Amino acid sequence: MDLLWPHLGGGAAANNLRQVLYVARRILSPAGGFNYLASDGESLVLRSGGELWVDVDVFEDAATTARNTLVPTAYQAALDLYARALLPEDLYEAWAQDRREGLRQLYLELLLGLAKLQEDSDEHGPAIHSLRKATAEEPTLEEAHAGLIRLHALSGSPEQAIAQYERFRDILARTLGTEPGEATRRLRDEIA
Repeated sequence: MDLLWPHLGGGAAANNLRQVLYVARRILSPAGGFNYLASDGESLVLRSGGELWVDVDVFEDAATTARNTLVPTAYQAALDLYARALLPEDLYEAWAQDRREGLRQLYLELLLGLAKLQEDSDEHGPAIHSLRKATAEEPTLEEAHAGLIRLHALSGSPEQAIAQYERFRDILARTLGTEPGEATRRLRDEIA
């Protein structure tokens, strides 16, 4: 209460907390079911009416399962759980930035892993789709661009492979003032 209403006395702050709790309960349990919020002295606590489902935990657990099993459907199930930015209404909250970036990196790792499994199974179209998602999320991700270049070439479209390289080179020059790594340049030269 001191954080929310530091200018109010104890009684007024407690009254405000009760009002906020009343509104929050109506939002979280509109049909009058289980109350997920309760006051405990001067604190507001979250109560679980059974198993508590936290999307970040479920996503991370699914990612672990996917990486342990190496099954494409497990990768896709984990990717489907990714909710994009953690706390999107609070994008600039410093305490959430590292966690948000960690989840984003895990999402990218899953996309790359799925693409590799798909490529290994000669499913070039789905692998290209997975890598395009990765480059949409992180336009400077060289591993994804190199995969796209390779897959276009393997699919019999060397012109698309070269065009992908040129797009990547332009992105790097524009955003980072750099160029693709040696391995990616060598791949482009082999295809050309």
